[in-house]
Amino acid sequence: MVPKSINEGVQWLSNEPRVATIDDQGRVTARQAGEAKITARYRDMVSPAWTVAVRAEKPVLTVTAPAEKPVTKTPVATKLVALTVSPGNHEIKIQERLLLRVKARYSDGNERGLSSGVEWRSSDSSVATVDARGELRALRVGKIAVVARWGGIESLAVDIIVKEPASKAAARHTRRRAVSSAANETASAKCQRCVLHQSGEGLPSTRKLHGRTGGARESPHRQPGQPGGRRRDRSD
Repeated sequence: MVPKSINEGVQWLSNEPRVATIDDQGRVTARQAGEAKITARYRDMVSPAWTVAVRAEKPVLTVTAPAEKPVTKTPVATKLVALTVSPGNHEIKIQERLLLRVKARYSDGNERGLSSGVEWRSSDSSVATVDARGELRALRVGKIAVVARWGGIESLAVDIIVKEPASKAAARHTRRRAVSSAANETASAKCQRCVLHQSGEGLPSTRKLHGRTGGARESPHRQPGQPGGRRRDRSD
């Protein structure tokens, strides 16, 4: 007798549905670890049991490596190396104000401006003063040297020249010219009188020294005892 495949009318059975199940098409689905017996029933016939062993899947261990700590580089300590005052050498008029700034330079090449904690010094506070904010005020004509100090470092000196306002300088120049002109006129007049005296011009006429009748008068310029001089009466 030749075996024949049966596709319809077969009833599949599992004695342990919790372990494995089988559908009408004969597909087995494993549910959990264990064993189940699968049989097929067709009409009044039952097939021998078919044992299905379900093994638990070995758990997959997931190893999570600890997060790497970020590498933190230790910053290299920077050092203050210099202070620079701006503007540099400058000229300013009396009563004018000039705002000075200072910049710090570090060993790593970086620079940054300083706005507080700066100590300012003026070589002559009677010529110009500098307050804590770096504002310079010109007081009188002169020249000063200004330095800034911060963080134990002192800047190079900046020369500040204080001059008079242009209006005052012009007025002073005008006064000098007027005084010089007056002095020149006085000297010129003196020289002119000297020339006239030497040439005889402007001197009293010799005719005035003689009478109109031709009689000789004594010259008021002759000294007593000289010829023609007036005799002094002597009283014994």
